[in-house]
Amino acid sequence: PDAIEDAPFLAYDGRLLRFYSSSDSASNRTYDPTENMPAFWKGRARPIFTKTLRRGGRRVHAVSLRFRGVLVTEDGGNYQELQGLPPRSMPSGPGWPRLYRDVLDIWQNPSREEELIAINKYNVLFSRDFGRTFTKVPLTGDFLEKAILSSITARVDASGNVREFYLGTFIRGVARCTFYADYSRMRCRNAGKGLPYLTDSPGSYFVEEISGMALDEANQRLLVSTRFQPSVAVLDLKSGGARWAVTPLPGLNGGDHAESLYYDARRGRAYVPTNRGLYSFDPGSAVLRRLPRKELFTGYDKSCLLLCSSADTPAE
Repeated sequence: PDAIEDAPFLAYDGRLLRFYSSSDSASNRTYDPTENMPAFWKGRARPIFTKTLRRGGRRVHAVSLRFRGVLVTEDGGNYQELQGLPPRSMPSGPGWPRLYRDVLDIWQNPSREEELIAINKYNVLFSRDFGRTFTKVPLTGDFLEKAILSSITARVDASGNVREFYLGTFIRGVARCTFYADYSRMRCRNAGKGLPYLTDSPGSYFVEEISGMALDEANQRLLVSTRFQPSVAVLDLKSGGARWAVTPLPGLNGGDHAESLYYDARRGRAYVPTNRGLYSFDPGSAVLRRLPRKELFTGYDKSCLLLCSSADTPAE
């Protein structure tokens, strides 16, 4: 928006946080984080994502925060930390908050609600006790050697065991993985053939960042959104997942981006939030539709997880 140039902002020069009242003038107010480090780190705990999980037949709302791990709540007020997440290796002292490595996505086994798979940038984290403890599963092999993880989803067999899981990454596309029997190691292979890519230099390229991922269990499809070349890509798992079918988001240009992807299994629709609004996607017909702003607020009520539209209403 044009108004952004008049908005106040903060800049960090390596030692001080400087407060700016506009784009070209700095105020005299500064804050030295070394004077009160606990308060400094508490102030940096910004949300990364939210998910609705289940436990004991009840809904549990989870929010991942930068530096602060994952907090869960049943009543919207009494938050508890998932204590088993890997901590950050940073100095601490009296009054300091517990600092964790950022959790970028989390998946819950639909057959065994105590089983969670979370990811940070470089590790897959497996829990059998709803986050009280996690087993760190490092990335191995040439394909994932330089990968930075961004998203995860998985599918289970008839007995509720994790059959295979899929990792979205920043520069390696999508990996299709299975755990070893003890869940301490995993084997992965490239499942990104046909995804959009960006050219870094002549003869050098990397696969688009995967900003969101979901599984259409009923039709055995894997859906992902790509961030900087905004699109929805679909992999048909019934056919062995040979190549992705990519549908670019209409009306977007090189400065736009797709933030994530949510799949509503009851309505058979995927939803992709972007910096230019919300899109709905029908995986069967590959039709993308941008939901007009006036529709986003039509029929809105408190039972909706997302803004509701009269034509495309996300699940509760």
